[in-house]
Amino acid sequence: MIKFDLNVPVYTIGQLKYISMLTSIDLRDLTYVGRYTKQVVTKENGKIPIGGIIRTYNTEDDTGLAVDVDGGLTGVEGVKWLAEHAGSINLDEYDIAPVTMVRISSKVLHACAPDTWYDISALVSRIYDKNERYAKLCELRAPKIIMLCEARLICEAVQALEDNGYYKPITYSNDNQPYSLKDTGFSLLCGKPTANQEANG
Repeated sequence: MIKFDLNVPVYTIGQLKYISMLTSIDLRDLTYVGRYTKQVVTKENGKIPIGGIIRTYNTEDDTGLAVDVDGGLTGVEGVKWLAEHAGSINLDEYDIAPVTMVRISSKVLHACAPDTWYDISALVSRIYDKNERYAKLCELRAPKIIMLCEARLICEAVQALEDNGYYKPITYSNDNQPYSLKDTGFSLLCGKPTANQEANG
């Protein structure tokens, strides 16, 4: 079994798609906010309306330009605020809780073909390394913009483990794309089988 706590809570792609379906909020906005790349403005700030979504930093060219808005929320808190105020639902009532632990059971690993097992192990190692780096930067009291960038990297790594084909897939040096849990028919949420797998047997 693989098991360790995450230093940054993460909504999986599947959860964000479900929230988008329940609230009719654009999935891209939910994804950007959930990955710490955009903020939700929760109170008046100049010309930005309440509930307006803006970038917190530029991730396309890695300039690291911060836009720290007073009253802005990002990550899990930003997604919760959007769901409640723009979508009029309480995520707790729908039992939608962010992932706070990577846990992959032996059942999942034994069900994987050797090449798939290797890929999943590599993706898990990627999460673990970024998770440890985040903890060390916390100890060093790194600036907020650096912590936001590190949180984004953890979110992207966790979501790649769930579904590596959804957003900017992680690839090896030979451009091959590693398998993810989606390819095994299992979910990142406690290693549960997907609905399709349960239906088939």
